[in-house]
Amino acid sequence: DGDGRKVLRSSIREFLCSEAMFALGIPTTRAASIVTSDLYVTRYPLNNGERISECCSVVMRLASSFIRFGSFEIFLGQDEFSGLQCPSVGRHDIPAQLLDYVVENFYPHIQETHNNRKERNLSFFREVMMRTAKLVAQHRQYEHPGSNSGLWPLWFHGQVLWT
Repeated sequence: DGDGRKVLRSSIREFLCSEAMFALGIPTTRAASIVTSDLYVTRYPLNNGERISECCSVVMRLASSFIRFGSFEIFLGQDEFSGLQCPSVGRHDIPAQLLDYVVENFYPHIQETHNNRKERNLSFFREVMMRTAKLVAQHRQYEHPGSNSGLWPLWFHGQVLWT
């Protein structure tokens, strides 16, 4: 319904799917628990036109870090289609500091082998690109038709991309 809320049945599916992917050896963050809310929303679970009321829930996930692609996108300028802009637009110092932090703490082998900042950053982006391509291929092997593939990058934070 575009409200950003997840209901219990979809949270259970996310929990089980992510743990199955982990068991298959596919990198993913780990699902730790599901918490339900007193808030209810209406959904079409059977796609028959009948709405039912379902309780909202949240899947708590564990990872060594929750730095993700969106952590860098927050600094982008105005979107040409919506006209919206991110809250930290124009703060070029912050993404540079974040990039330094990520490389130094999660990719020390790149930090140690490159004295030139530009070469270091290119090496980092090349490695992230290769890891991401491999990870997408692994996830796509087991993706089911009802999965929300539009959200897959959110699963690739923490343990997956940045360690």
